[in-house]
Amino acid sequence: MRIATHVGTKKATIRTVDDFGRLLIPQKIRNQLNWQLGDRLATFVETLNNRLILYKSSAAEMAIDDYGRIRITPQLRNELDWEIFEEIKISVSNDRLVLHSIT
Repeated sequence: MRIATHVGTKKATIRTVDDFGRLLIPQKIRNQLNWQLGDRLATFVETLNNRLILYKSSAAEMAIDDYGRIRITPQLRNELDWEIFEEIKISVSNDRLVLHSIT
């Protein structure tokens, strides 16, 4: 896990999308958001900024797996122009998780 620090902003965690399209959400961040393994997450794509925003929703299809990962579908990756092994900045904004490519 890498920690990136930018002037004037909080620390952000950097993770890599694996070859199955999965991204590990660190336990510290899941705890901060009060997210548990198996929780369902809704997605919102900000196409202008190529950001994926996740928030807890019982009606959503995406779920946190038994290892704390989420699977970013090929459709979402295409929409965001993200590749396998893409480095993703993970940050928290209020009760939402914000994912943004750093490349």
